[in-house]
Amino acid sequence: MVEGIADPFPVTSGLVRFRVDLADVAPERVRPEGIHATVCRWLDAVDDHHLPRKPFSVTPVFRDGDGRVAFEVGVFSAGAAERMWERSRRGPVRFGPLSVPADRRRVSVVEARSWKDLCSAPPARSWTFEFLTPTTFRSGSLYQPFPLPGSVFGHLRKIWNVFGPGVAEVDFGSVGLAVAAMEGRVESIVLRGRSAAGFVGWVMFQAPSAGDDAARMLSAFAQLAAFSGVGARTTFGLGVTRLR
Repeated sequence: MVEGIADPFPVTSGLVRFRVDLADVAPERVRPEGIHATVCRWLDAVDDHHLPRKPFSVTPVFRDGDGRVAFEVGVFSAGAAERMWERSRRGPVRFGPLSVPADRRRVSVVEARSWKDLCSAPPARSWTFEFLTPTTFRSGSLYQPFPLPGSVFGHLRKIWNVFGPGVAEVDFGSVGLAVAAMEGRVESIVLRGRSAAGFVGWVMFQAPSAGDDAARMLSAFAQLAAFSGVGARTTFGLGVTRLR
């Protein structure tokens, strides 16, 4: 299943979504904690230890329409993307008691973008987010599931300012950033033994007062969500987000 272990990394982008296919594996045997630990081993680097957050997000394991079992990894650092490509296709990996050898894995690139691509997107003042897995936001020792505009775009701004091409400042209040419509539900989740609640569904955000520069920056933040996820515990499969 694994092709071209010595192949150079096929893209030059720092924003990459990888898909890891697992042959002959039952989805229920691969828990989010196992994916988190495995991806941490693949991406670990001395230079990353000083960063305030990990340079990746993951999805839970899933079975697609063709019956294939896989999970995705979103990476937002060029160095982490190269390490992912190089290390994820080598040797066996363990998910708890389950060992998956290299010949039962296939790693492919689903999507790749550059920070410049995101910056050059046309300005927009409306964005609809699909929150595919429970999305929750930490406030001190508490978690809250409501996707407040400042929480959602604030999370993306923090990712941008750590890993992106310079500091981005947008005053969410002055651009009128608000929820325009939404539909979804709140699901109970367990975060490392603690009960919490997460939102699943879609939300339309609008910023009607944004000038072109602010609208372009907010659009870049919105596109970043597909790689970084949104909210707490994105490295454990929470907050998987896609832009409609």
